[in-house]
Formats: sequence, structure tokens, C-alpha cells
Amino acid sequence: MVGNVNLTDNDGIASLIAAASGSQLLMLMSNVDGVYTADPNTDPTATRVRNMLSPEDSNDLDFTGTSTAGRGGMGSKV
Repeated sequence: MVGNVNLTDNDGIASLIAAASGSQLLMLMSNVDGVYTADPNTDPTATRVRNMLSPEDSNDLDFTGTSTAGRGGMGSKV
């Protein structure tokens, strides 16, 4: 753990490298078609978020879902 970045999460490691190298853009790829208000697999009321212009735009989103493919999930991408 460095700060609040988990070093077992490749999204967190990528953000540290991007910041250390002075990058102006970090693009994280996913097999999910967007950020949702909740897990669309378990919550039928989940809707896709169209715009997130600041970190505060994610404050009310639920990133507690689990994944069999990785550790970080959408919360680490945001």
C-alpha cells in the first residue's frame, strides 16, 4: 500500500506510474461498457453514468461489487 493505492491493483500501479512520469492522460480499459450507479448484474434500477467531470461526481456511486477477473474493479478506475 502506497498512500491509499493498493499495489496489488494494476489500475493503482498505472496511476502511480502516470503521475510519476508526468503523463497528462491515463486510459484504463475494461470489458464493462461504462460506469453505473450500481451493479447492473444485480440491480435492475442501475443506470449508466453519462458524464463524470470531477471526482465528486462519483461520491454517490456504489463500487462494492466483486469481480472474478481482477481486484480493483470500477472503483479503482474512477
